[in-house]
Amino acid sequence: DSWCATHAKEYFFYYSYLAFTSSVLQLSAQLIDSATNALAETAGRMRAGTHSVETALGFVAFMAVASHTNYWVHRFSHTIPFLWRLHKFHHTQTAFTGLSNYRAHPLETVLGGYVTALLIALLCPFTTPWAKHYGYFIFGMGVLTHSELKTNFGWLEKVFITPLAHRAHHSLEPRHIDRNFGFSFSVWDRLYGTYVHVDPQEEFGLGVAEYAGLTPLQTAARSLREPFVGINDPTR
Repeated sequence: DSWCATHAKEYFFYYSYLAFTSSVLQLSAQLIDSATNALAETAGRMRAGTHSVETALGFVAFMAVASHTNYWVHRFSHTIPFLWRLHKFHHTQTAFTGLSNYRAHPLETVLGGYVTALLIALLCPFTTPWAKHYGYFIFGMGVLTHSELKTNFGWLEKVFITPLAHRAHHSLEPRHIDRNFGFSFSVWDRLYGTYVHVDPQEEFGLGVAEYAGLTPLQTAARSLREPFVGINDPTR
């Protein structure tokens, strides 16, 4: 297929899938809202009589804790069998588009929302008011790192997960498997020895080997039921 035809199919599939996912999220939105409000109130009472750290240092501390937590949540999503079966749907895409960041199993989307909401509700009262915008930062980084840009942005690679670094995370190459788990910062991968550098001229395929040759509809059908039937991936 031509580039246009391939991407037209991808976008059609993504928008159809997003419509389905949004209905699932709407059902859980009220629960998430109630839970995070309760947690925020509890955290606020815990800090009663103290002063919020209204400084840049407080914001950096929040970002460090939140991004470190996200690193391990993502890493566990690859190493714990049930979580990998949930997360695998996100890895079945063979090309990145503007919507690639949203390709996820509905249950994983809901669970991920709870984790992020929990972080913000518990940590925000102890740091700066900016901390509550962490979700926007993650959203922006998710769109950027799943874009079609094949770049490391020079020296910024030493601090941030770049589009090329995350592309390697989705790679079929054995040396890239279970690497570059960071959502936004590369420092955690470097600290724990899971970072892999990729040169812009390197070529490699994306996806999950066992899904090769399946149509988007077959991929969606298999991925949605896989967490509950325990289909095995021999590469993990």
